[in-house]
Amino acid sequence: MFEKKIATLILAIFVAGIMVFPVSLATCSETDNEVAIDFRPVSIESEGWQIKGLLIYPEGAVEAPAVIELHGFTGSKDVHTNERYMYSNRYTHESIGKYDLTEAFCSRGYVLLLIDLRGHGDTLGAMDYGLMVKDVSNAITFLQEQPEVDGNRIGLFGHSLGGMVACVVAGMDERVKATALWAAPAGMEISAGLMVHDILNLIPIIGPMLSGIVDMLLPIIMGMIPSIVGYLPFGALDSLIGLVGSVVTLSGYTPISIGIGAGISPEGFYFMIGSCKIYLHHLPVLVKQLTKDTPYPIDYVGKISPRPLLIVQGQEDTTVHPGNSELLYENAGEPTTIVRVKNTDHYFTDPEDKRDEVLTLTAEWFADNL
Repeated sequence: MFEKKIATLILAIFVAGIMVFPVSLATCSETDNEVAIDFRPVSIESEGWQIKGLLIYPEGAVEAPAVIELHGFTGSKDVHTNERYMYSNRYTHESIGKYDLTEAFCSRGYVLLLIDLRGHGDTLGAMDYGLMVKDVSNAITFLQEQPEVDGNRIGLFGHSLGGMVACVVAGMDERVKATALWAAPAGMEISAGLMVHDILNLIPIIGPMLSGIVDMLLPIIMGMIPSIVGYLPFGALDSLIGLVGSVVTLSGYTPISIGIGAGISPEGFYFMIGSCKIYLHHLPVLVKQLTKDTPYPIDYVGKISPRPLLIVQGQEDTTVHPGNSELLYENAGEPTTIVRVKNTDHYFTDPEDKRDEVLTLTAEWFADNL
């Protein structure tokens, strides 16, 4: 009788093991290889406008650290997501490569907020650098109100133009606890000057002399550009073109598209660059902001300290001169880390393996510093 009970017990344990083992294996497999991720479209009210975004988070996240990612000029939130999490992919730029931020950050337990900067993607409107800074501060407030987010652990991550905005916001807003910049200009005048110097230094003998002249003239030229553009009748011209566009629309035709990247609508003539639509009447304000009345990152990077800062720069970047990152590093406080990535471009996509390298590096840096 005793042996029979033992045999029954062993059989029961064996059957239970068969039933439990596959479940345990499936659970481990899912945990080890892939994190379940939820997402939802969001709309953030900011300065009279609706900033469109995508909130992505590990399933069941509660009071988790969060990172706001800011794309570059002409980009959008969709450029830096996996196709599974896109809800509007018409602005995806395969030519510049994509960074799967969702996997990199959510697998480490982070909430990710991707937004379309003002004048880009689904946010639309006029591109306005000054308002972008306010928009990101309002996005921080929005994140602090979300149950998935720990409002005391919010970071900023910006690429190129997004890096400029991220640097300024982090310098102004102490709610930003960690900041990562990819290929961020130190300032438009600075960036232009670095490019000009490189070109002039290719000229034998007289190149260095011309560089000195440029140092004197460039601030004057950059200061004059907004005034010159401001005097040009872009507003009146756009109103006239907009009238034509209205007549065309009222007549039953769709607004005129002039090839790729330009068109006429009831609002006027526009250029379409990536996800960014720029009308003629936008140009005076935009030029003035980017060349004159602009909060430059170089003036705010030192104010980020003692909060941690990461600067990542491709050494073959021909869009934003690598000298920008060096100047930001020299003017930053502690703790600041700079990573100079050899043999790669502005988007870290040439060669492609650099993209994954810098993304993993950045996600791990946030995991250690936020």
